[in-house]
Amino acid sequence: MKTYSILISPEAKADVEDFFKHICFVYKQPLQAVRNRIDLYQALEGLSFYADSIAVSQSNYIQSRFGPAARCINHKKMTVIYVVYGDYVYVKRVVHSALIH
Repeated sequence: MKTYSILISPEAKADVEDFFKHICFVYKQPLQAVRNRIDLYQALEGLSFYADSIAVSQSNYIQSRFGPAARCINHKKMTVIYVVYGDYVYVKRVVHSALIH
């Protein structure tokens, strides 16, 4: 079984932190925010085992913004957009699922 190294872009890290802050300060649920962040990073680490088993996205929106090889997974209300390059999974963005057309 092939395993991949996970690389997270600065934009994706900022997306996760914005999501964390939103839950923490808007919904005033800091404990839930911490749990969601931990769960999300565990989901990202899980990509190291199955990243290539997810099909390339057929969404024109995702392909136009992130390239023709972009793939995505959903985690709770977030969509993780990533690309597989050789032995690496490069996480490009983590966005709210409602923003994906």
